[in-house]
Amino acid sequence: MVLTQSCDLENQGKVDDVLLAELYDYRTLAPNPGYGKDFRAKCIAGRYPAYFVLRPYSGELSLAWSLVDFRRVHSLPLTYVSAHAARSGNRLRLRSPYREHLSQSFARYFMRVGLPKGIDDFKSFEPASA
Repeated sequence: MVLTQSCDLENQGKVDDVLLAELYDYRTLAPNPGYGKDFRAKCIAGRYPAYFVLRPYSGELSLAWSLVDFRRVHSLPLTYVSAHAARSGNRLRLRSPYREHLSQSFARYFMRVGLPKGIDDFKSFEPASA
């Protein structure tokens, strides 16, 4: 799944690399005992922020219920990804508003921050004079 913004990909010279996330058929992850019996319900409720659920699609190309895994992201050169896309031919794309939901979920996953302590000690910080 391509995570780099399409507008950045279309404007030549704007990006050198493409950010990609792994995509899994739901059936390959669901049986994992580490996820527990309520895995599907928790995915739907957003309790697993590392995953984004994609509905199935049937048409010329098809997709089963799938999960985008934000824990497994990769960066590849734009030239490589473009050449691969050209060789691959037709491929599925997310439409609005699903594309925006994916972007928001990705941002939410990466903005989760757990600091070990506050930064109250910055209040008493005095920079050295030059």
